[in-house]
Amino acid sequence: MKAVMFDMDNTLLETQVLYEDAHVELAQLVNRFGTFPEKDVVETLRAFEVDLFTHFGYGKEMLPQAFENTLLKLVPNATDALVDEARGLAYNVYAREAQLKAGAVEAVTELSKHFRLFLVTAGDDDVQQGRIAKLAFAHLFEEIYIVPEKDRAVFEHVLAKAGLKPADAVMIGDSLRSDVHPALEAGMSAIHINAQNWAGREMAGLKLPENGVASFTNVLDAAAKIMREAGVASAPALQPRNDNQAGAPQSAPQKPQQRKP
Repeated sequence: MKAVMFDMDNTLLETQVLYEDAHVELAQLVNRFGTFPEKDVVETLRAFEVDLFTHFGYGKEMLPQAFENTLLKLVPNATDALVDEARGLAYNVYAREAQLKAGAVEAVTELSKHFRLFLVTAGDDDVQQGRIAKLAFAHLFEEIYIVPEKDRAVFEHVLAKAGLKPADAVMIGDSLRSDVHPALEAGMSAIHINAQNWAGREMAGLKLPENGVASFTNVLDAAAKIMREAGVASAPALQPRNDNQAGAPQSAPQKPQQRKP
């Protein structure tokens, strides 16, 4: 093993909670004009999100449009000001700072001492660059890739640019659709991080591969596994935490280059 690729959202950062909080805020806004169970509002919103993904992808306009559509479906006579307020709740998600996941700093720092590191994240370029700029360990990644969507071709491109063979690299990420399966299709290894994410898009209809792909709730355990299999002694911070999971969830340093395959 020569290289480790990391996803960012819900792997290194607690991103999904920002979206879940905004979902609740929209439900509260809608309930100014009627009695709508929060669960029903959120389910309506999530359906719009999945539907709109076909057009917007991970672009930052998808969420505001889903919020607007949900509001107008449940409150058909909503004023323009109310629509703007709903869209504002969505845009606020991008302005809020996502917290680092427990163990992220230790895992990335220790792995950087022994392997080439790459960050491969999907999403809106402006939004992702803003989040990356706040990563204190961003300089530890040899290169950072922000892509509209991750698939086999993206991983093949990253490998080719780095002069790596598929067997040389492992991908760590929370999404079966965007991280695990496309990395395996590219011939790489993969480790799944069992985390809260956009399950309606990232997990729907997929199962953890039955070919030895490990799933952990903590990125520290993923790092420890890589170190162990590479025959590298782990630092105390990377000692196994015994939270391996059997299945997927339901639900000012020098800046590295950022590339768009």
